[in-house]
Amino acid sequence: MTTAMESLKESKIVDITVDNLASRYTFGDMLGEGRFSRVFSGTNISSGAAVALKGIDISTLEDEEAVDALNKEVTALRRAYEAERTHVVRLHEVIETPEQLYLVLDCVEGSELFELVEQGPLAEPVVRTLMRQLVSALAALHGRGVAHCDVKPENLMVNSKEGQASTSSTLTIIDFGYAALLDASRPANQLQGLAGSPEYAAPEVLAWLEDDNGALTRGWGGRARLGAGSLVGGGGAQREAGRFWRLAGGRDTLGAGVGWGAGVGGGAGVS
Repeated sequence: MTTAMESLKESKIVDITVDNLASRYTFGDMLGEGRFSRVFSGTNISSGAAVALKGIDISTLEDEEAVDALNKEVTALRRAYEAERTHVVRLHEVIETPEQLYLVLDCVEGSELFELVEQGPLAEPVVRTLMRQLVSALAALHGRGVAHCDVKPENLMVNSKEGQASTSSTLTIIDFGYAALLDASRPANQLQGLAGSPEYAAPEVLAWLEDDNGALTRGWGGRARLGAGSLVGGGGAQREAGRFWRLAGGRDTLGAGVGWGAGVGGGAGVS
């Protein structure tokens, strides 16, 4: 029987193996932390370029499902950047150490679109600029067989001057943890089942969630509705909905199938 680590080696997603990542990168502040991973700001020693270093504890890759999710994310990141180099976070390399697997990504400057919208509505010309960039980038991704599956304001970084977006701002898509890889030889209805962040889902999508006793509960639907509505009134309830999902055992986007593109200034760029 093939072990998870054997599957990882067979996937060929690792670019280089080193004893210590410090031989290639210096570590800075921690940008975010999940159940199975931590992300740090970092610097490439040879080039001086700022990067985001996402470390995944190899011991958490204990089954083929976790390895498959990681393989899918890395493949999606690579395909996406090949398709759209301006508006997609770049994965530079995947490095394996004895205890950690590191994804080395761009450290995207700017603010989450969510944070910009929380400050107030954006001017229509700015919205047109950002949406044109987003739609164009998504079309390029789909052309390369990549569906992001979690497009939301927290996963869209906008480089802004003094926290204000303008018509000269550039949008970058981050966090490919839920991305799906499409196969042109398969039927068109490949994307089925749950995907994305529950706080943006319609209440009926979450109606199947069970409580600790295994009984279906409709309370989560109300929580999801509260989360979706908070996009107008503020982010507290929306983020709380995501927290409740994780406490209920739902997938944490900082978990084994994690997707990253860290942001500087407006936050970590993490959902």
